[in-house]
Amino acid sequence: IRTGEFFNSIYLSFQHASPFWLIRTILIIALIVGSLIVANAWCRFVCPAGGLFEIVKKISLFGIRKSSACDNCDACLHVCEMGTRPEEMNCNNCGDCLHVCHNNAIYWGKKKKYE
Repeated sequence: IRTGEFFNSIYLSFQHASPFWLIRTILIIALIVGSLIVANAWCRFVCPAGGLFEIVKKISLFGIRKSSACDNCDACLHVCEMGTRPEEMNCNNCGDCLHVCHNNAIYWGKKKKYE
């Protein structure tokens, strides 16, 4: 095994690889590049647990909710690691947005019937 020829070894790896290995490697590289562009790309778009949590979140009684006092100032959007507002897709009910709303329009609890 020769050392010091990094790019030649990468070239040879791709040249003699099976189709399964190539597809897997390209997908992994695409996910890494996608994660550099879109925050939490794996959690938001690919993770099977994330999809399951979205289903459970839709039927849950409690969670992070928005009241009618919300004026869409997007303060919650700026502190959210997932880049979302309460009750939207990819909101994981972490609670980071609870204390940033200047109207106290974000709360933890049951959804009110009149909203």
